[in-house]
Amino acid sequence: MSGIDLEERKRELRLVLRTRLRELSPAERDEAGERVARHLVTHPLVVPQRPGEGEVRPVAFFSSLPFEISTLPLDHHLRRAGIPRALPALEGDALVFRLVPADVQMEELDLDALGIPTPPPAFRAVDPVTCRVILTPGLAFDDDGGRLGQGGGHYDRLLARLRDDKATPPVLGIGFDFQRVEDVPMGSLDQRLDGVCTPGDGVQLRSGPS
Repeated sequence: MSGIDLEERKRELRLVLRTRLRELSPAERDEAGERVARHLVTHPLVVPQRPGEGEVRPVAFFSSLPFEISTLPLDHHLRRAGIPRALPALEGDALVFRLVPADVQMEELDLDALGIPTPPPAFRAVDPVTCRVILTPGLAFDDDGGRLGQGGGHYDRLLARLRDDKATPPVLGIGFDFQRVEDVPMGSLDQRLDGVCTPGDGVQLRSGPS
């Protein structure tokens, strides 16, 4: 497949899924986000299931765009479970994760240019490789770990850097069930995930290397 064909397939798939996502109501996004949050906080990859079962390390996740599945419920569940939370901020073309204090809710953070709650520079930066799991957004996911992002390449560059330098924690995508597709068009720079979590299917892990 040529580079032009690959980018055209990505463009068409983005258009289809963005259209479908924007058709959903805020209530549907919130309800789906609550179901995803319940799946995640009962999964051992994300939250230790018994006292003393592994170190309580931060969960790196993201503030959702207005048309994406809501991650506010996940923020609330993690806070109640006493799990440290790390959220990204865009600095140049790189994602920097910062720890959000336990007494600060995501919706209390200032919004960036895209309208996303974003941790300020005053919050302590954390290397995402030290997190228990990295949860990523995406427009489409497949069973082989394929992920289609918004097109900026921020998570692909982040994961490539982490995987080049050191062992990376599990990386899971978050989306609606309809965002799981048969085949995500993937280029040489696109990074595969370890699994995906959706409202209906819960956490689905892929087999084989990332």
